[in-house]
Amino acid sequence: MNRQERRRKARLREEWEDRRHLQADYECPDCQADTRLVQQHPGLYTLLVFHDETCPSYRAMPPTT
Repeated sequence: MNRQERRRKARLREEWEDRRHLQADYECPDCQADTRLVQQHPGLYTLLVFHDETCPSYRAMPPTT
């Protein structure tokens, strides 16, 4: 493994750590929401949040189509 490959792997590892922190740092103030980080495309991630059905924040959200 050459230096360029080592640097690339380190950069990818840092980016993944940042994404995991995003998932771990999200907290709903009203419920114990579960989160899941999903890769949509290479480099594009979506944080899915699953609120409790009784969560006031969730109930206040407009319905999605």
